[in-house]
Amino acid sequence: MSTEMTDTPHYSETLEIEGMTCASCVGRVEKALKSVEGVELAHVNLATEKAVIYAHQPLDRATLIKAVEKAGYEVEALQPIELTIEGMSCASCVGRVEKALKSVEGVESADVNLATEKATIQASSSVTRDSLIQAVTKAGFEAKSVHQTTESFQDKKNIELEKLKKDLILSVLLTLPVFILEMKGFVAQRFEMQSAPN
Repeated sequence: MSTEMTDTPHYSETLEIEGMTCASCVGRVEKALKSVEGVELAHVNLATEKAVIYAHQPLDRATLIKAVEKAGYEVEALQPIELTIEGMSCASCVGRVEKALKSVEGVESADVNLATEKATIQASSSVTRDSLIQAVTKAGFEAKSVHQTTESFQDKKNIELEKLKKDLILSVLLTLPVFILEMKGFVAQRFEMQSAPN
């Protein structure tokens, strides 16, 4: 039976495997991964300690991890990374940012929230914040680490609040004379109507 595939798989999943020490370990991990339903091909690299799994449909990461653990090895857990994203205005922007983040090697998932202006990324330990920030910048948006932006975000909101207060005061001051003039005419008209003989 040939192990060659007739067409290229559309999906891939990357796992970081811990505990492999030799070529025999690589063979056991590959065999365990290939036994998972839907897996077309599995390449395990001892030097990088990574397994790349290919399939024609999306695979359940938890099932792959179970197969590796059953073979006696560990899979490095994904690390959550949060970034603040600035410059998004619509769902299309969210899609572009998510696509840019997912294009970084080692990123498993990226969820971007337009309302909170935050991105939550699940990635392997080899992924750096700088590489994610560069990917977002390349897509045309500004990204910062959440811990860097906590104070600046609050400062930004305070500045916006102050600007809104000033705009409100200015609009009241500009509207007040018009209101007084209109009310003066209305009061005068009502007074004339009441004082006119029946």
